[in-house]
Amino acid sequence: MAAFTHKTTTTVNQEIINQPYYQRFVSDYNYIDQEIATATKEYGVEFDTKTIEILKKWHTEKSVEQIASVKRAFANDKPVSMDTIILQKIIIRDYNQGCGDGHFYRRNSIQNWHYALPNDIIKQLLNYSYGSDEVKELFELLKEQIALVNTPTIDGDKYGSYTHTEIRRSFGPRYNIPSELVEQLKDVRERLLEDEKYASFANELPEIN
Repeated sequence: MAAFTHKTTTTVNQEIINQPYYQRFVSDYNYIDQEIATATKEYGVEFDTKTIEILKKWHTEKSVEQIASVKRAFANDKPVSMDTIILQKIIIRDYNQGCGDGHFYRRNSIQNWHYALPNDIIKQLLNYSYGSDEVKELFELLKEQIALVNTPTIDGDKYGSYTHTEIRRSFGPRYNIPSELVEQLKDVRERLLEDEKYASFANELPEIN
């Protein structure tokens, strides 16, 4: 898988390195390739080419389906697989966009959060033994959620110094992250800090603005 990822990345670079779309998301593509290579090396997790292609599109019909599918997996009572945890981490880091379920919700509704809920992440922790790779990555996922919530606003006159994704992420706390989600994330962090079992992991979770 590592060799295949390298081959795919090289081909993409040769074919679209000068295309505006690629230039806007090159840092995201590099992050995705690095995360996938790490997951393959450390956990033996492999992703098919279609999954990677969809992951590299921040808002398409297929990417919306992918985002919804990952969120449903976390809400399920069954343990999520390592590849699903990695996918969710990448999706949040790159701020890939989902869509609603056809119902209308008030702007600040937690239903408008397209990723795994913090309560579902803590529920998934109970499915794995302490110190397992899955527990480690679930805490990394919580870190990504906190990082997104804590993203500072970028002034419009400074957009030229930031990537397209960094600019989109800066809109999240202002417009797209429900206050109920932030409160739930704070509550989960506090619960984990108070749980001696997870204290060593929880102490690495940043404070939430």
